[in-house]
Amino acid sequence: MKIKSLVTTAIALSLLVSCNHGLLKDPRLYNPKKKSAVDTEITVAPEPDLGLTGGVDAFDFTDEWYNQADEGFPHTDFNTMSLVGTYFDNNNVPQYAMQSGDVWVTRDTAKGEFVHAKAPNTTGQGYEIKNVHWYQYRGLNPLYAADGTYNSVLQKTAQGNPKLSRFHFYRFTGDTLSPSLDNFLFAVDTYSKLMFAFAYPTKMESVFGNNVPKAWGPTDGEAYKDGTVYQFYMYDPVGYVTKENGKYTVVMYKWFEENLAKGNYIPTLGEAGGDVAKKATNGAGKSPFNNHDVDNFLINMQLFAGRTFMYREKTSDGRNSLRKIIYVISEDGATLTKKTEVWNGIEDTPADVVYTIGTDEHSTATKGVISGEDGSLSGFEIKDEGKTIVFNNGITATTTFQDYGPDWLERVKHNPVYTTVDEKTKYTFTDNGRTLQFVDEDGGYDYTYTFVQQYSDNVRYRAVYKTDDGWAGFGHAGFWLHEHDFFIEVTKRSAAGAWAVDWSMGYRTPLKQEKKGSFTENVKGKTFSLRERDNEGLYDVDLLSYYFGPDGKATFTRTPWNLAPVESIDYTVADGGDGNTGTVNSQQATLDTSGTHWTLTINGKTYTMGYSDPGPSFLNRVKGATYRRGNTSYKFSSDGKTLEFSRDAIPVLEAIWWVQVKPGTYTYDQGSDKDNVIATYGGYRVHLYSNDSVVKIATVSGVGDASIMEWEADRAN
Repeated sequence: MKIKSLVTTAIALSLLVSCNHGLLKDPRLYNPKKKSAVDTEITVAPEPDLGLTGGVDAFDFTDEWYNQADEGFPHTDFNTMSLVGTYFDNNNVPQYAMQSGDVWVTRDTAKGEFVHAKAPNTTGQGYEIKNVHWYQYRGLNPLYAADGTYNSVLQKTAQGNPKLSRFHFYRFTGDTLSPSLDNFLFAVDTYSKLMFAFAYPTKMESVFGNNVPKAWGPTDGEAYKDGTVYQFYMYDPVGYVTKENGKYTVVMYKWFEENLAKGNYIPTLGEAGGDVAKKATNGAGKSPFNNHDVDNFLINMQLFAGRTFMYREKTSDGRNSLRKIIYVISEDGATLTKKTEVWNGIEDTPADVVYTIGTDEHSTATKGVISGEDGSLSGFEIKDEGKTIVFNNGITATTTFQDYGPDWLERVKHNPVYTTVDEKTKYTFTDNGRTLQFVDEDGGYDYTYTFVQQYSDNVRYRAVYKTDDGWAGFGHAGFWLHEHDFFIEVTKRSAAGAWAVDWSMGYRTPLKQEKKGSFTENVKGKTFSLRERDNEGLYDVDLLSYYFGPDGKATFTRTPWNLAPVESIDYTVADGGDGNTGTVNSQQATLDTSGTHWTLTINGKTYTMGYSDPGPSFLNRVKGATYRRGNTSYKFSSDGKTLEFSRDAIPVLEAIWWVQVKPGTYTYDQGSDKDNVIATYGGYRVHLYSNDSVVKIATVSGVGDASIMEWEADRAN
């Protein structure tokens, strides 16, 4: 992007050169007895038009590396580290260092201003600069009024995440013979550790034929393209701070050092490289926070690359249908793929649809359009920190979708029959699911039930039906579907009312399977699944499935937990010598119809129809995961076997309890295949909720599993 106006930034302490003669080459410029510039007042700039468009804010992508407070090293280290310009070479290119253990002294609390109590002098092209003072401004841009709109509005994002408050701004003063130097340096994002220019000289003075900056202005508020306003953190970063082997290092990108050597101090906007800048000597690139204008909508989409959004379709009368829709943004952010997952394979699975992502005259930073090969066009918007996608027709899909399955009537309206092998106990639903005939020959029961209501929106596998053979509540019974609807159970009726049903009582009856003559007819329309165990005997993250469509083909899918399928392959299916044998992709396949749930064995692996998926084992759910909320943080190791729990502070009301979770590192004790969302670490119970997007750590009373207190956090990666 070309910059229309010349904005000069002085990140090199702005000891600018005129022609090829450095300001510091003339010894007459130095006078160590001159009064220091430490008392120089800053002329604040007028409040700018911030040009904020709302919507997506890159500071809200809390799972990205550049928004991690302790990326590389704790952000609080900058409160004790001092920035030191060690010297300026003959090309006037500065060399910086970050020194730990130095002292910052508060100078003006209202302005967030600190001054270095042990400021060392420095040199420029071989000459010493005296009376040096280094300044640090925490969370407040010193070029604007501390209590003004700029420093107030930009403190946090609309979602409440740190923004301007993350930055430390640096300034330098010192003495030479003629001018007193007062230069603004750069801002460091204490989270990402990237460095940004935030000031440029607005007035120059000639001293011994050299240009010296005498006034400064902010890069914010300058219009570079069609009146769009950019903040300093949207420019290409010029360097970064890193820590290795206990040593802090300030690294400037080579392109910027070369520009400084040429006397070129113009900041760039998206020109330093196509990718987001990284903390590496060859990692120059654009700012991760430059994504707010309409022209960068497609750049915004790249931030969501690979994300999966899900929702369950509604029927014409508003019920949750058999179809779960999955939208996947491609790795380059250019396309959106719509995938359909059909409950238990009851209906045919539609083919994937790929849409191209683009913009139109109505687009904004967060709004765009998708176009299909059939010429269809639809608008959509990204909301909720990139966790929600909303289409013009009102459909909303989320990355944290909690799927409770279809509504009860959608599960049973296809006239399924549940029966024991001897068919003495049988449940038969009508084609709309609202009427159920229950026959139990041994018990002498033969009732016709009418649908009353499903148990709740979150418990769609239970429903209450009634008969007309009793009074008060005696005519009501509860019915319960188990294991992906492959078992039904009738529960105890009660005189206390329709909902007073003892759900712990009853007997399971399996879904009736009609065996047919050929292998292809037996497997058609059915899904067989398997979750394998890894080398440690734990349930793996991938679910493997074969779906046999009406077209005579089998589709094999590999689906990671809580994500869309990452592998989908169509295979041909052929009959074998009888109804239990055949081939899938020329591999021998054996169907076992003797049990309640039919199984299919292919290449040594056995897949089950109506598979009751346990999900991954606890360790495989949390490997490398980080959860955060407020001052609470949980970090699981790469194998999940250790948990680091930290809190900045424990409130007094919590501290007075006789037992509490103490910050520290804990080792995995045990989990179980029965409930893969609970495990213990060092005696503390750790519980996953909402498809593993929330975790709670709790103390346990020692009596059963009673929790005395617990702390909750959201998944950040």
